[in-house]
Amino acid sequence: MELSVKDWDVVCQAFQRLCGSVGAEKPNHAGEPWTEELDRLLAKKWAEGETVAKIALAMGRTNGSIASRLERLDIVADRAEASRRK
Repeated sequence: MELSVKDWDVVCQAFQRLCGSVGAEKPNHAGEPWTEELDRLLAKKWAEGETVAKIALAMGRTNGSIASRLERLDIVADRAEASRRK
């Protein structure tokens, strides 16, 4: 059987949808709203020198959500700045 480019595109899209749904589990609190108390805890951990990865693990969030929240709270200029901390 021979597939056209369009057919291969459809096959690839189907595999991407399938594989995307099998990904790693999300952290416990991923997608939950932020509270003032959580914002204070995040700011405290950042001020203590914790990395995005360690904060995310401790707070049950994704690295991206931690970096985004730090930016939204004006603690860092942008997500890249947060991610650079080692």
